[in-house]
Amino acid sequence: MSKKKPDREPTALKASGTSPGRPSPNMEVTGRLRLSAIVATLIAVPLLLFLPVRHFALLSWDDDANITENSLYRPQPYAHLRELWSRPYFSAYIPITRMLWADLADVSVGPDGATIVSFDSQKYHLANVMAHVANVILIFLIVRLILRATSQNRRLSREGGDAGSLPPPGGAARQDLAAAFGALVFAVHPLQVESVAWVTGMKDLLGAFFSFLAIWLYLMFATATADRPQWGLFTGSSLAYIAAMLSKSTTVVLPAIAVLLDYLLALTVTTRPERVGQGNRGNRNSWIVPPYRLAALGVWLAVTIPIMFEANYADHLYAVAIPAAAVWQRPFVAGDSLAFYLLKILMPVSLGPDYGRTPVWLMRHAWSYVTIVVPIAVVAAAWWLRASSVVPMAAVGIFVLGLFPVSGLTPFTFQTFSSVADRYVYFVMLSPALALAAIFAALPARASVVSGACLLALLSLLTMRQIPVWKTTTTLFAHNLQVNPQSAVSYEYLGLPREAAGDIDGAIVNYRAAVRLNPRFTPVLNDLARALTHKWQADGSKPGLRNRLDEAEADLCEAVRLAPQFQQAHANLGYLYSVEGRNQEAIAQYREAVRYDPHDARSYLLLSVLYTRIGDYSDGLSCMRKAADLGEPQARQFFERAPRK
Repeated sequence: MSKKKPDREPTALKASGTSPGRPSPNMEVTGRLRLSAIVATLIAVPLLLFLPVRHFALLSWDDDANITENSLYRPQPYAHLRELWSRPYFSAYIPITRMLWADLADVSVGPDGATIVSFDSQKYHLANVMAHVANVILIFLIVRLILRATSQNRRLSREGGDAGSLPPPGGAARQDLAAAFGALVFAVHPLQVESVAWVTGMKDLLGAFFSFLAIWLYLMFATATADRPQWGLFTGSSLAYIAAMLSKSTTVVLPAIAVLLDYLLALTVTTRPERVGQGNRGNRNSWIVPPYRLAALGVWLAVTIPIMFEANYADHLYAVAIPAAAVWQRPFVAGDSLAFYLLKILMPVSLGPDYGRTPVWLMRHAWSYVTIVVPIAVVAAAWWLRASSVVPMAAVGIFVLGLFPVSGLTPFTFQTFSSVADRYVYFVMLSPALALAAIFAALPARASVVSGACLLALLSLLTMRQIPVWKTTTTLFAHNLQVNPQSAVSYEYLGLPREAAGDIDGAIVNYRAAVRLNPRFTPVLNDLARALTHKWQADGSKPGLRNRLDEAEADLCEAVRLAPQFQQAHANLGYLYSVEGRNQEAIAQYREAVRYDPHDARSYLLLSVLYTRIGDYSDGLSCMRKAADLGEPQARQFFERAPRK
């Protein structure tokens, strides 16, 4: 008579008809309801918080150059796809972002039928908000996947078992809530205001969206438990990466981030039977990324090269003189940038578009050689904690690698104003979201809910205070002068609306203050020269005021000396020479203007006038035809009125 084996299955499992490691129908329903509630919250919170931006204006701070004054945006933008994709514009090669901006452009056109005269700022702002909401959802998915993978790895290392084992009872719910808290921190942090409230910030939002999508799909691919790699996930991830690069070129670091996460997380879901239950302790092979994944990432690097060539070319088209630090100083610039961002993440106050931390300014201070200790200490702490959790290393790696293109190790155009900017942190806010989610998951349930709610409330209040700053150009830069009283760009952009309103004298005061603070700031030299020329003309071109015109000429000559590719300065210098009757010199400057911007219809029109003035009717007619082809209204009217043969 055989002995009956004791029934070790828990009574609750027997009653529910389930077995260990398999969810009950009730658990599945509860999980779906929990996810639905979380997703609804993740949509509602950022939507309600940032909805007021829909009433904000398009700013003179790049919104005009990118959108309202973009010669590529015409009544039928898709007829100009080749131009949007084939050449950089305004120092950036971001064709997908520009396609979205073109698609959002109003259909209202001017009398000539060739230019858009109306742009609905509300549509652009709402597009930014919706992109931010989409990114919040992706942050939740990424953080949730990482938390579950690391939790499962700890169980397998401790207990052994099947790679498909579920987290302990209640673990899934806690991880979901922790990931939601992390995503909400990403959603409401004040550092996100610049990217969301500023229409030009769409490049950061769109680049981050495709980057997050690429990371999520790649992690799904890397942690798949199937016998063979799921190449469909990798294909989707690769396409998302290409789209990210075409939305913002600084996403070039994604392959490095993917390699890091693969190094840390690909083994958290162990798929090899011989390693199940062995854990990672003493197993060096567990830290090796499978060769086929490295080969796959090589594909990413291959498609990166042509896009980076185009982006690098675009970066050099920007008409400013970059105050680059010496090579040996750049690590200290990068260290200060990382330390600055860490401080702003922890204490997000006194935020603005221009902090004035240029390499030249930074290297004048002895403490700038010490701040590099802060990021080094953070990396060392994450490395020290790696034995207990890979999450700190993952968070620090995302932070450092994500900021690498704009850390200051290599010069970039915005360093004319500052080496740091809030928008550069948008993507890397994944790092604190992941770190905080891991902390929330480790805390007792009540403590995590209370601390998380308090943190979110504080961040939301700070964000609500920061959002109105971005309402208009004037409110933005009046606030920025409080953050950085030495901001040359603030004085410039406070002068522009004054000039537009007819207050030329007030604008000149602002421009001169900007030049005094930054004599190498070529755009404001151009603005000051333009205002001085208009002032001289408005005063009746009196001989006694000739010094204004001489000052304008000196400023424009300095601008083109510092930045020979500065198209607007060449065009304004050409106009100044034409006012003085120096026709040949004016023609030479307009020729330079159309060389650097072949789509400058206005310069072609004025060239036509100058050629006609000196009796060169053939070149004059050729330039007039070119201007008409580019949509210049007066040139088109000239040919419409010309007698037909």
